[in-house]
This record gives sequence, C-alpha cells and structure tokens, in this order.
Amino acid sequence: MRRPVLSIPLRAANVLTGFLLCSVKPHGEQLDPEELHLLVDFTKEGAIAYDQLEADALRRHAKELETQVMMLDARLQEARRNAAT
Repeated sequence: MRRPVLSIPLRAANVLTGFLLCSVKPHGEQLDPEELHLLVDFTKEGAIAYDQLEADALRRHAKELETQVMMLDARLQEARRNAAT
C-alpha cells in the first residue's frame, strides 16, 4: 500500500466526518488537475449522501417520538378521566 499524498476532507453539515486519502498512481505519476477535481466532487457527493442519510434517520426518530408523545398523551387523558371518577 502506498502512502497517501493527498487528503481531501469529507464534511457533512459543516462537520468533519472523514477524509479521502489518495496516493500516487500505480507507476508513481501524480494526479492531474482533472483527477483532483473529480476526487473533490466525489467527496462533495459523499457528504451530500451522508447528510441525506442523517436527515432520514432524524425524521424516523422524530416520528417515533411523535408516536410516543401521542401514546403518553392518551394515557394521561385516561388517567385524568379515571381520577375524576
């Protein structure tokens, strides 16, 4: 394994979530500007995908919490009715 010569940060929601480490090509050539541009675009797309996964997980969690609140509210209403009788 070759040593990395380039590190491109992976940021999602302005938080550093990782790095893409790149080494030279198999015959020792450096990456050209077009390849560097593609790698940067790749990390940006990865960050977008990470943000989408995180947003999906947060939406699922919010839905679970809404369900719990509704169940607890129903129990509270029932307890209040029982206490009034």
